[in-house]
Amino acid sequence: MLYSSFYDTCVIDEKISSVEIQLLTTPSKSKRPLYVIKTPKKKLNLRSPSKIDLKSKIKILYRENKTLKQKIRRQKNTICNIKDLLKELKDKKLIETDSEMLLLNKFDGLPQEIVSNMLKNKNKNATNRRYSKIIKEFALTLYFYSPKAYEYARSVLILPHQKSIRNWTSSVDGEPGFLKEVLDSLGTLDHIDKHCNLTFDAMSIKKQVLWSVKEGKFIGFCDLGNELDLEGTETVATEVLVFMLVSLNGKWKLPIGYFFLNKITAVTQAELIKTALTLTDNVGLTVWGITCDGAYSNLATMKILGCEFENQKYDDIKCWFNHPVNNSKVYFIPDACHNLKLARNTLGNCKTLESDNGYIRWEHIYKLQEVQNELTFKFRNKLSASHINWQNNKMKVKFAAQTLSSSTADALEFLKKINFPNFYNVDATVQYCRAIDKIFDFLNSKSCFSKGFKSPISKNNIDVLKSIILPLVDYLYTLKYNDNLLHKSNKKTFIIGFTIAVKSLFSIAETIFSRQFTSMNFSYILTYKFSQDHLELLFGQIRQRLGSNNNPNVVQFKTAIKQILLKNFIKCKSNGNCNTFDDDITGGILDFKWSKKVVDVYEDNFSQNQDDEELINRMSLLNNVSTDMKEAKENIIYYILGYIIKQIIKILDCESCKQCLFKDVTDHDYCNVQLYTQFTEFKNNGGLISGSESAYKIIREAENYLIIFTSNLKTLNVQNLETKILYNCINKFSLNTSIFPSLNCPNITILEKPHKITLITILVKKFLSIRLKSYGKMFSCNYLNPDSKRHKLNKIVLFSHHEQVNSELDVNSEY
Repeated sequence: MLYSSFYDTCVIDEKISSVEIQLLTTPSKSKRPLYVIKTPKKKLNLRSPSKIDLKSKIKILYRENKTLKQKIRRQKNTICNIKDLLKELKDKKLIETDSEMLLLNKFDGLPQEIVSNMLKNKNKNATNRRYSKIIKEFALTLYFYSPKAYEYARSVLILPHQKSIRNWTSSVDGEPGFLKEVLDSLGTLDHIDKHCNLTFDAMSIKKQVLWSVKEGKFIGFCDLGNELDLEGTETVATEVLVFMLVSLNGKWKLPIGYFFLNKITAVTQAELIKTALTLTDNVGLTVWGITCDGAYSNLATMKILGCEFENQKYDDIKCWFNHPVNNSKVYFIPDACHNLKLARNTLGNCKTLESDNGYIRWEHIYKLQEVQNELTFKFRNKLSASHINWQNNKMKVKFAAQTLSSSTADALEFLKKINFPNFYNVDATVQYCRAIDKIFDFLNSKSCFSKGFKSPISKNNIDVLKSIILPLVDYLYTLKYNDNLLHKSNKKTFIIGFTIAVKSLFSIAETIFSRQFTSMNFSYILTYKFSQDHLELLFGQIRQRLGSNNNPNVVQFKTAIKQILLKNFIKCKSNGNCNTFDDDITGGILDFKWSKKVVDVYEDNFSQNQDDEELINRMSLLNNVSTDMKEAKENIIYYILGYIIKQIIKILDCESCKQCLFKDVTDHDYCNVQLYTQFTEFKNNGGLISGSESAYKIIREAENYLIIFTSNLKTLNVQNLETKILYNCINKFSLNTSIFPSLNCPNITILEKPHKITLITILVKKFLSIRLKSYGKMFSCNYLNPDSKRHKLNKIVLFSHHEQVNSELDVNSEY
């Protein structure tokens, strides 16, 4: 009896173990019984004792089977990730505690999700695989940095297809203008999280005109969204103006709109700011301030909005304007980092400034660097040759901050104390460095735990900070250059900028800490929230797309913005103009969803990205608008027709439609060869396709309408250009009996589109795709960028060392 029970137990354990081995590889819960009992074809005699005994055994086995299935189901519910799997293995004493902790530390977070994803989707078809949120974020981030790296990763890991990522990207409504999806998402936040700061800045983009198959028009021109035209329809965009919101007490920072422009005017910029404030107010957001750099157009914009700061001191400056909707005060906060660089640039260019304490000299900082070079040690500062030769690194904030820092002032003061030669009169330079350093630290507080001037503004220290910072602002107004007050010269920008920023932040803090806003529960304010660094970091992320792209075009910028708005792990690199001081993700607010798109199998089933590059280059002859080249142009059009037919026959199911596209054998007339077929016959070695006369007439007419609607290819920014050309071609040829006379394919249903119209549509669309893509490339290369200085200078930098080495080798070879 004991042996029998032990044997039964072993059998059950063996069954459980066999199921557990397949547990992690089973894609879904199995509903099939573990033991399939086949019923005999003959009817059982239930009165027979053997039959009764067999029936009882069947019931026992059925109960055991049900119990085992229930146990397996419960195990499947518990073992859903690596952590639960390790716990199960530990309970069964298959691994030790130390091994469990080691595996948990190794596979925690993303690696754990990757392993779980591999186990979950291992035996599933590609269409049946489901991915977790973390896997999607990882896939999008890797694809953002390098599509080739992602392709390699997919060969090793089970990850979403590239088309899935492109579909998620296209689901985001990220066209130029203000982004409605982002604003609607911000409207769902808690009331306490809706207090924010608005910052804007422009980023340079590549001057390039491209044909967009999706939009059916040329893109790359100035675009303010909603078909607004404030810059001119034929003006090619050279920069993109981006607006971003940064939360004051939360960890979100999101771009809310962008516009393709060419040297925006102050009036246009002021209207865009008013629109941004109106839209944010509509979703319940409270914008306390606006941050931008000290460019002339930005200062002019703030004057238009209502600020007053021309030749005025601290008490007389009006650093706010009324909100266009609720009439509240919106404060202007010039970016501290740009003002810091301007303070360094002013001293570096002027060489000498005057103060009540003496002369401020750039020479003192230069000599300090020379002394440190001779000593091969540093007096606890960061000065280097890059800091002294700041013209080559004028955009780097850290070089300006390290030059005019307290550590530089300490080193100068120490050299004076020990009576080091040439450092006797450094008091004014030390005072200037300390003043700029303290003001910048106050405007750049990042942590609630910081001390000194980097501490945040709170109810307890606001009076103390005012007593220290305001005298430093007054000190800036005493600076002179060539016996003239600096704040009244053309080098006044950093003085006015620091003054406005200090006054605005103190005003915002006093308002938030007042009794009127006690419901906000703000215990402190971080001044870094009013910095433009957040927008600079966004630009750095955009430039990181595809590895390193510091000059993106319009399409690349659009795609980057859409992917950044999706949930991701994208972070900015550390060698940009400004450093990353927090782990907050810019964007990452929109969820992954599939783009709902109705696809016409006859129109959009062929890939628009498979156009032969050599074919596009050959079409450069078509771009010549001279009438003297009409015959050559017709020959090129007929040559292109063969390539178009080769592409579209792959998607056609109707045999009659296919035959109508090819030149009929009976059409051969060796006594009267058509002139437009000569080039194709000349190049044909047996592989080229000769199109029918009807197909040739259609694409030739499409070319004629293109010339008409673009004014002989002089006006490219034509709305719905493709639709207009297609409409006219269909109207001209749909009822023409001489076009496709041998077409004989009656429609299957009444609602089906006539095959003749379908053939005209796909011929015109494919031709325009190739034709306009070619002309956009030629227009960008020959007219917009005829001499690429960027490419030339980049090559000079890359090969400068190589040429120097070669010259040295040549000199040595002479000896």
